Amino acid sequence: RLSIFLAPLCIRDDALVGPLATTPAPHPTVHVFGRADEYLFFQRAAAGRTPPEEYYEAPVLLEHGEGHQLPSPGLPQSKAIYERIAAEMRFRCGLDRRGPPRTA
Repeated sequence: RLSIFLAPLCIRDDALVGPLATTPAPHPTVHVFGRADEYLFFQRAAAGRTPPEEYYEAPVLLEHGEGHQLPSPGLPQSKAIYERIAAEMRFRCGLDRRGPPRTA
């Protein structure tokens, strides 16, 4: 019902891209990136590749100021990120019909 990608990489093997190369999948996704991640360049568009969120319709993108990790509880935006992920999960699993907020 929902995929959550934490520090996802772009697809680097053309044989695996398949139909995602021309048509975004209608599957809901959440993508969480750390702006200080040493792999951020490779996650976003390594060697001219398509960023991972572009393979899906209406992806939710969340960023934090740390590196290749989940956001630490002490960061100001951590609570908002975790609450948004939980809200997306509740909505996609049918536990909350209102839907998640549109900002993180």
